[in-house]
Amino acid sequence: MTAGRSAHRALVAGTLTVAATLSACGLPGGDAACSEFRFDRAAWREGLVRGPRDNPRLPIARDLLRCDVLEGKTRRELRALLGKPGASQSTPRSYAYVVGFDIIDPRYLRVTFSDRETVRRAAIDGG
Repeated sequence: MTAGRSAHRALVAGTLTVAATLSACGLPGGDAACSEFRFDRAAWREGLVRGPRDNPRLPIARDLLRCDVLEGKTRRELRALLGKPGASQSTPRSYAYVVGFDIIDPRYLRVTFSDRETVRRAAIDGG
């Protein structure tokens, strides 16, 4: 076996070990964390009235993305889950939800819809 193949196998083995450890610990990057994730609607809605400090929306939005919770949802399903999107940053093809602030600039969970009116892409932008 060549040195290059040995290094590649060691890298793959190390990557698999890290992924298994993350999964076993329930840390981001592992399926265990997503299987235990439960959307907290009250905390999400509370984020609307809270100031920039301790706003629960950003970590919730990260979990929604990491665990693919929004993927394939219709507009109606998305609104039932997250509520009414912010009007000023939403468009006919996308919804935007304020999830926090970077100093004074808002950060958004932006959800784009496909021609079939289902979630095509979701990402956190701004800040």
